Amino acid sequence: MPGIWEPRRIKGSGWLAAGLLAGVFVGTAPAQDLPPPDQESPATDAAASRNAAVEDLPVNPVIWPEPRRDELLRNEFKELPGGIMGDRDRNAMTASIMEMARGRGLDRPLVKKYVDFYLAELTKHSNIAAMMGTEGAGRNPRALDEAANQLLQPLLEPSAPNNQSFRREYVTQLLSHADDLLNGHLLSRTFYTVVLSRAGGVDVVPTLIEQLRDPQQAYMVKLLAAVGLTAASESGRRPLDANSQSVPAARALADFLRNAPDAPAPVQIRCLEAMGALRQATENPLSGEAELAGAAFEYLADEQADPLVRAWAGRTLSRMVYPIQLRGLNLDVVAYELGRAALTAGERIAALPVPDAEATKNLKLVERWTEPLLRGLEAFIGDDTLRSTGLNNLGSPTPLSRGVEQRIRALSKVAIQYYQAVGSQVKPAQREVQSAVDELRIYLNQNPPRNAEFYSGGPTAELPATGTEAAPAPAAATRTSGAR
Repeated sequence: MPGIWEPRRIKGSGWLAAGLLAGVFVGTAPAQDLPPPDQESPATDAAASRNAAVEDLPVNPVIWPEPRRDELLRNEFKELPGGIMGDRDRNAMTASIMEMARGRGLDRPLVKKYVDFYLAELTKHSNIAAMMGTEGAGRNPRALDEAANQLLQPLLEPSAPNNQSFRREYVTQLLSHADDLLNGHLLSRTFYTVVLSRAGGVDVVPTLIEQLRDPQQAYMVKLLAAVGLTAASESGRRPLDANSQSVPAARALADFLRNAPDAPAPVQIRCLEAMGALRQATENPLSGEAELAGAAFEYLADEQADPLVRAWAGRTLSRMVYPIQLRGLNLDVVAYELGRAALTAGERIAALPVPDAEATKNLKLVERWTEPLLRGLEAFIGDDTLRSTGLNNLGSPTPLSRGVEQRIRALSKVAIQYYQAVGSQVKPAQREVQSAVDELRIYLNQNPPRNAEFYSGGPTAELPATGTEAAPAPAAATRTSGAR
């Protein structure tokens, strides 16, 4: 399945040969088509279609809206010494490294030589200039791409008992140059963090946390740091040490989300995904609070936010472990806000024009706006390979929660049928979407939750007036810091 946001190519580059960022912009494994809305949704059901939304959004770090973009693109940063090596020597070195990556011995000096050489390639001014298209055609415009490929290949070998010594040494050598790479050119730091994000081990976690905490670090690096945390925790299947890793990482993610409300949506989404993978709702389970989860709730309850970001926030909340000391956890308001995010996405789908001469013209946008619906369903269903995930499994589903889920499911089904429609099917499919949108709107307006607090003393949502079938007024969560 292609990524939700696939990076546009820089001039002359395959952008990590297309495969190196595979999974970076995708949050979950491929899923099944949705069952009919009148069926129950057990935890084994998947909540996403194989045809997940795809949209060409600007995630190339050269055109990303970085606050320090011009400064980070100056090709004046420090080059690492790497020397020159012929093709034959490079090939022989690579073959030896790959043998070690498969568990056949360890030559520490060779590991250092290999890592040093290719990290130096990531910092060379000539390689950066060629990729940016500011140097002559004689230069290799894919040099950065190829260097990152070489650094990644050993990490892509399956981790096994017989290659642990190699992996530890390899990551140690990668991290030995972290300060230079993470404070270098925007392209250098981006490619380098792609490599770190795939290391998968806990050794990289402190470095990834530092990037999230650094207010000067580039958005793309923060996105990749979040991806790395998700990988290190194996999407929640590998618990990290709470005191030194998972809680500090969750705090760094929550602080970033609260303090950078204008970050691009893909950055917010990957940070929310990482928070869900870490599963830490609070720094202090005895406090009776869920302040880390509260950061995700604030995004879920902010009706001015992108519906896809809101849906991911709800998915994050559905994967957290809440302490038994927490007072008044309100899953109804979570379900309700997921319904409002789905309503916004559904209204956008239903409003897309269907030109008589080209009925399928806007169906790619239908795919884009179906994604929040599918992610919202994931929040209800959870992951059957992780204990206590999904709103349906965090407590006994209430009539409100079930009602919202059923209507999002129905809307999702007709939205999928809509973007798969052809010819004369398109307009009737759009009408089905409008009917499902109307049904969801009426249900939400007639069934607001009784309590707007996420938990006792926690952030709140602004709920609409009861007993009306008018469209709900825009709502925003009460934020503990920052503004949206």
